[in-house]
Amino acid sequence: MYTYFPSCNLTKASRESSLKMRRYLKERMPVEGCCLYYQKKFPTDGTGLIVCQACREHLCEKIPANQLISLWEYLDILPDFPWPDYHGVAMTLQDCWRDRHQPKVHEAVRHLLERMHIQIVEITQNRDKADFCGTLHVEIQNPKNLELLARYEGTKLSHMPEEVQRALMAEQVSKYPTEQVVCYCNRCVKGVELGGGKAIHLMDLVAKELS
Repeated sequence: MYTYFPSCNLTKASRESSLKMRRYLKERMPVEGCCLYYQKKFPTDGTGLIVCQACREHLCEKIPANQLISLWEYLDILPDFPWPDYHGVAMTLQDCWRDRHQPKVHEAVRHLLERMHIQIVEITQNRDKADFCGTLHVEIQNPKNLELLARYEGTKLSHMPEEVQRALMAEQVSKYPTEQVVCYCNRCVKGVELGGGKAIHLMDLVAKELS
């Protein structure tokens, strides 16, 4: 038995697509509310579907990690999902730093993009080498940006002045060979957009043909 845990943050950021996916899955399995308030005893033979890195962190305190999989892994095994066709458009794929130890997620995401006829453009820092999660984590190399970081040593990236955050995110965006960037993390999407890039969440691509 599968149970879907929709992300509150993703529902807020990509409301239409998230609600379409919720309706689609509700016909097939129970759909829960906010993971922060989940208090039920999860069945020992159950599998929780998650679509958010933060949800995984919260739910791992309540459900064994081996009973949680990403929504992308579930969709990848469906024989009749209505995949949209993007006709070979090239998009850079931004793997999430928080998912760097999730090889099954990496594979499923790429399978889904291929099913939708999206040409995947990889960057060097991908899969287990991913080093970006928006304003939560970014690896900086530009000397000017390193100087900015030094001024705010000990300050969380998300608490730095917006102009500093924007400069750091712009450095990340400069790594992308294509205009459009696919992310499967809310913070990655926000970081790319803050840096002047054009990000799209995987949910918005996948749910296009759902009603």
